[in-house]
Amino acid sequence: MIQESKPPVTLFESHKQLQDIIDSNHPLVQLADSIDWNSIEEELSLAFPSNTGHPNKPIRLMVGLHYLRYMFDLSDESIVWAYVENPYYQYFCGEKVFQYAFPIDRSSMSRFRGRLKKKKLYKLLQETVKSGFKTKVIKPKSVECSVIDSTVQEKNIAYPTDAKLYYKGIILLGKLAKSLGITLRQSYIRAGKKLLIKHGRYNHAKQFKRQRATLKKLKVRLARVHREIHRKALEQNINLGFEARELLAQCERLLKQKRNSKNKLYSFHEPQTVCISKGKAHKRYEFGNKSTFITTAKECFILHADAHEGNPYDGHTLTQALESANQTTTEILNTGIDYLFTDKGYQGHGYTGDTTVLIETSANKKRHKQLKRRASIEPVFSHTKQHHRMGRNFLKGSAGDLINTILSACGYNLKKIYNKFKRAYKKMLSLLLFILFGDYLRLGTISVSVK
Repeated sequence: MIQESKPPVTLFESHKQLQDIIDSNHPLVQLADSIDWNSIEEELSLAFPSNTGHPNKPIRLMVGLHYLRYMFDLSDESIVWAYVENPYYQYFCGEKVFQYAFPIDRSSMSRFRGRLKKKKLYKLLQETVKSGFKTKVIKPKSVECSVIDSTVQEKNIAYPTDAKLYYKGIILLGKLAKSLGITLRQSYIRAGKKLLIKHGRYNHAKQFKRQRATLKKLKVRLARVHREIHRKALEQNINLGFEARELLAQCERLLKQKRNSKNKLYSFHEPQTVCISKGKAHKRYEFGNKSTFITTAKECFILHADAHEGNPYDGHTLTQALESANQTTTEILNTGIDYLFTDKGYQGHGYTGDTTVLIETSANKKRHKQLKRRASIEPVFSHTKQHHRMGRNFLKGSAGDLINTILSACGYNLKKIYNKFKRAYKKMLSLLLFILFGDYLRLGTISVSVK
């Protein structure tokens, strides 16, 4: 007779409840209690119906994992591992009992993000702003004066050069021909690699005439493969799918573009990437998208974040950004932004609303002291890029630009609230240590007797 095996005794066999494991004064516990999770679940439940198929994971779990991911600069895989190891992460995501298994697969994170639309993303940012007012990290009066500016969110692409793009096009067209069953006269994959190596060597040796000749050979070979696939697809009546037509169109766009062309192709897997020059001394050109932030002038708390397609003029983005920020503050405090500080890049914005837009010019000398706070938004860009996953965007497409920008802003806001609780928690622990070991601390030593 076979007896059923008993489950192994776990470390937390008698303490499975999270309330028995964690400290209720921990910063993550206080941060979780300050967020209105019910409002988030009501808003996002419409986008994630579970009428058919496998039931969805709890919305608080998915949103909490994304909040933590952008707060502590973790990848999809790292946050899933950290969730199992950290009971405070589990409490933040709404668990009542300590979990020993992975809550989701890492691929579920990207699928969840893909279903979040712009309105739902703004809801996640709005809840962090509500939490900021609730925890008094920002004061209602601070909304009166705010700052707006734009920055570049770089895309995860290699530095684009014509030679690398031509060779990449040759490789992709070779794979396309193989998948369509087209036999090429010559694929030029090996010959193209030799030409790419030669191009780099000639450039290093400053032999620019030979470099240009090698570049022209690469372009000619790309054009040959492009024409041959087009011709044989017509002759053999091969039905080209959407991805095949898109790749052929990109190669044609690459072959036609010149030095001064507009709407140039900088990447095959991220064709919407644009080249943006912000006048930086250390980095003249950046390849990605333009993102706009509105922050409070005093506490540097983010009220609005948005990502734009292409390279729009800053002044043309001001009206939409300001209306969105005013809508957020009006819903929370029944008041909007009175003064908005900008740099000279927003001249000619054309905004005619109730908010007074002040630009850093000689005409505003009376408000020079207030306008000095305009530069307070620059460290916000630095923090979001270095600590909240905005430095290099790994999410695909224009939707990925928007998702990464807004969630980075959410992570930045939550980290500011978390740091406030963390400072209070440290003070409480220091006071507790002083009460327990005050006499020893006054003497400068703590003696321990071992019997």
